[in-house]
Amino acid sequence: MRLQTNLIMSLLATFVLCACQNSRVEQETVSVPEKAGTIVNVEQEKVSESVVSRPSTLEEIAKATGAHWINEYKGIYMNSRRRDRVGYNVESFDMQMLASLPESELSRIKNFSVRGTELIGWDEFDLSLLKNLEELDIDYTNVTHIRGLDETAVWRVSLGDVPLRGISTISGLKKAEEIWIRSTEAIDRLPDLSKLTEMYRLSIQANPLKSLDGIESLQRPVGLVLGMVNDISALEDVNPEDLAIVMFPEYQEEQPEIVEKIKEMGFEIYEDVD
Repeated sequence: MRLQTNLIMSLLATFVLCACQNSRVEQETVSVPEKAGTIVNVEQEKVSESVVSRPSTLEEIAKATGAHWINEYKGIYMNSRRRDRVGYNVESFDMQMLASLPESELSRIKNFSVRGTELIGWDEFDLSLLKNLEELDIDYTNVTHIRGLDETAVWRVSLGDVPLRGISTISGLKKAEEIWIRSTEAIDRLPDLSKLTEMYRLSIQANPLKSLDGIESLQRPVGLVLGMVNDISALEDVNPEDLAIVMFPEYQEEQPEIVEKIKEMGFEIYEDVD
């Protein structure tokens, strides 16, 4: 009797052990897909959050970057200067964020103004995306060239204290009325200006402007603002009545011989813009 009892107990223990092992295997088998599924869901959630968080309007870009979008003027403004005001304290701005906006948003921009803010990705940005752009105002930042500006509606361009290495892009600005360029780099010569039939004021200041060659291609009288310039011989082919030359006093003091030659050609030199 005792032997039978021991045998039964042994069989029961074996059965319980097998049942526990089977249960553990089933739990592990079930938990693997569950864990794998959880990982996939986390990645999907991350992707979803990334898509949702990307700005899709100018208002959202302004909120994300600190820039100031003024709907009344259809303009986006940013300044690196430290001030407790909207649009200030913007150290950098990613142009790719702007390029990723739908056309319906980009077409709202008529004014783009930057002062001191680093424009990340500017070299790859094509201004033709801003087809309704009317005023471009960029100062004290990393602009070395301009792309696609001739495919916009721009009438006023101001590029101040930027390392601009060439200005050939202004040749195609048929609607431009005012162009102000002050480059911290040397500029070899002026581009063809014959298509700028709406322009009344052209300011070219460089470090230095090596030659005024190209000025003879102007098709209408303009006010010409000059800084440091090496060669003014191209003025010999221009009627003095077609150019009102402005040169600020500090530039006149630095190059008295150039000033004298300009006057000898029959041009008046004004010290300030009216």
